[in-house]
Amino acid sequence: MTLRGLRAVVPGPLREALWPMARQMLLMSLRSRLAASPRTISQGPVVVSGFLKESFGVGESARLTADALKRAGLPVATHDLRGLFERDPSASRLPAQDGGVWVLNCNPPEAIAALSRLPMKSWRSRYRIGYWAYELPRAPAEWRRAADLFDEIWTPSKFVADSITGVRTPIRVMPHPVAFVGRRPMERAPFGLPEDAFCILTAADHRSSLERKNVRGAISAYLRAFPDPDGKTVLVVKLLGAQDDATPPRELVDAAGGREDIRFMVADLPRSKMQALIGSSDLVFSPHRSEGFGFLLAEAFAMGVPALATGWSGNVDFMSGLDPLLLPSTLTPVRDPAGVYKSGRGAVWAEPDLGVAVDRLRLLRADPDLRAKWAAAGRRRVEALKDVWSAALAAPPGWVKHVARPG
Repeated sequence: MTLRGLRAVVPGPLREALWPMARQMLLMSLRSRLAASPRTISQGPVVVSGFLKESFGVGESARLTADALKRAGLPVATHDLRGLFERDPSASRLPAQDGGVWVLNCNPPEAIAALSRLPMKSWRSRYRIGYWAYELPRAPAEWRRAADLFDEIWTPSKFVADSITGVRTPIRVMPHPVAFVGRRPMERAPFGLPEDAFCILTAADHRSSLERKNVRGAISAYLRAFPDPDGKTVLVVKLLGAQDDATPPRELVDAAGGREDIRFMVADLPRSKMQALIGSSDLVFSPHRSEGFGFLLAEAFAMGVPALATGWSGNVDFMSGLDPLLLPSTLTPVRDPAGVYKSGRGAVWAEPDLGVAVDRLRLLRADPDLRAKWAAAGRRRVEALKDVWSAALAAPPGWVKHVARPG
């Protein structure tokens, strides 16, 4: 029976339980087939595959990657992966032209599925790059085995690169080339936010673990920093993917204690509206336990908004040296009730010092000049991330020789 046929007859919950085992079998099969068949890579376009129409971080990563390569003058074709995970995978095939470079912008579990659902002849002769992001210090063993399917692995931060150190496949740190849209006039009215309040934004995707993003920690620190609501300060808790009825999780509502100055927003906003929300904020607050990169933080800086965040994991690549905006932390064992991140030997993440966060929140509210100074410093650091892309394309790495340049 084909994988498509199996999906049609096996109930969803059982498929969910069996999928890790099936993925391991697919990975073994793919590695074996690749080892048994020599290949020649011919020149062709750059194909960027990803969840291009979706709002979460992996989707934005694929869009930014394609845009950066296009700006460099490379012939880029985009390929949306979502069709491969629907009932008819044939609806999402790679471009017909063989050869060139294929950037598969998704993590190993989805990459293994994508490779298994596409005819091998459509990707065997392409130079394959996996673009991965992980949020703990050591990636799962499956990820390390999956590296053999690729000619190169890209990661958005040194933190992620270190999590897969030791694989035979070359690893290249390629920070997300964050879009610079400039600081816009505040657009608070569409979000129902007071025009004259100090607005703090914290955000999380329920699918990637509220515990990792430490949303309750953000609420706790806010309540301690501003125990008496005075109408001059508001915390916006932006959530994605929590529940279909747009209701925030009960534990977060309880943590807020009925405070009217804590506003929950559960919505899948298009990029333009999310950027408007960031740009309408005075401060982005992320007492996270771990980040593979820190998209929200980087986007805030790119728009001239300061970000206060835990000084550990992927965001340190562009926040190192921004000391007033970094929260000290201690490493603790992973405890994720949602089960997105597994506990176990060596699984750790950061526990930020919320006492320091309380003091910094008060300081940053009181001093607009300090906010402006460090927002500008953060913008310079994020802007410098693009230099990695410029340098890589100016002194071409090995993969570029497989690209058929126009003209």
